[in-house]
Amino acid sequence: MTEQEKKTLFSLTPAELANVLALKRGTDYWVKTIYQKLYHSGEFPSAALELRPDVARRLKNYEISWPQIKSLLRAPDGTVKWLIAYNDGAMVELVLMSYDKRHTVCVSTQCGCAMGCTFCATGKMGFKRHLNAGEIVMEVLIARQELAKKGAALTNVVFMGMGEPLANYEEVMRAAAIISSDIGLAIAPRHITISTAGLPAGIYRMAQEKAGYQLAVSLHSAIDSVREKLMPIAKTHNLESLLAACREYNSLTKRRVFFEYAVMAGINDSPKDIEALAAFIHRLNGHVNLLSWNKVDEVPFKSADTKRLLAIQAELEKRGVRALIRESRGAEIAAACGQLYAAAEQKQ
Repeated sequence: MTEQEKKTLFSLTPAELANVLALKRGTDYWVKTIYQKLYHSGEFPSAALELRPDVARRLKNYEISWPQIKSLLRAPDGTVKWLIAYNDGAMVELVLMSYDKRHTVCVSTQCGCAMGCTFCATGKMGFKRHLNAGEIVMEVLIARQELAKKGAALTNVVFMGMGEPLANYEEVMRAAAIISSDIGLAIAPRHITISTAGLPAGIYRMAQEKAGYQLAVSLHSAIDSVREKLMPIAKTHNLESLLAACREYNSLTKRRVFFEYAVMAGINDSPKDIEALAAFIHRLNGHVNLLSWNKVDEVPFKSADTKRLLAIQAELEKRGVRALIRESRGAEIAAACGQLYAAAEQKQ
């Protein structure tokens, strides 16, 4: 196996690492020791972990290598965005958002995206490739290191960056397992959110596996004909199929589903749209996150203003639907929802 073919050590869950080591005795000790070196040293781990020779031999097909940081941008509200390039040249963006006591990293799961949502910059890239679990975990480590410089700790991880997480299901779940492991990054599953544009098969799997992660669904319309114009996936998976999967998730996990609704003036904000949204949410245990659509170059939509968002929130709550207005962060550096695009350094 050549250096280029080596796998990253960050891709191994504790159980997978134990299987790779397969020592006659002391496997659990070495799993914890290696994880300590990878995730709890306080610094980025170097390529040399200084392991016992027989342990090192078992890991000869794995390496520690870091992506190149191509650019780092900071917004006035404190949001940080990185553009990083992996060894094969694939580039993604990740975003760190800080609130009072909450620090959230938004990670990408694919280079590009195949969903083709008309309001999203990432969809304009097309799909390049999936990220593996280790590459996703490295995004989290980059954000955590930034926070460590000012004595802060990472509290939340959202899989809401570039790509469709449930189309890369295995690698996303392996990454989430590493991030949530007590000996890994120790972010509790309830503080990890996995989003989807609406892939029912992935939602069913999440429901059945009951890993405890939060589910967020990009809805944006509860009228099939409108949603199909915004999100091509809706032509294959209509609202009824999405609803059935989300209700299964409710039933098996006892958790509510968070529905993301980017309000676009004149597109999905009419009284009819809001009535349909309320009716949809009433059919399951759900919560609506409202946000104003974030501007994307060459997309002819208009963002809703704060007054309109407040009116929609009031209308939903009057109908008994829980709704929260989610503040957009980092729009000045194209780091807000729907704005990520991996050629950003060429445009700024």
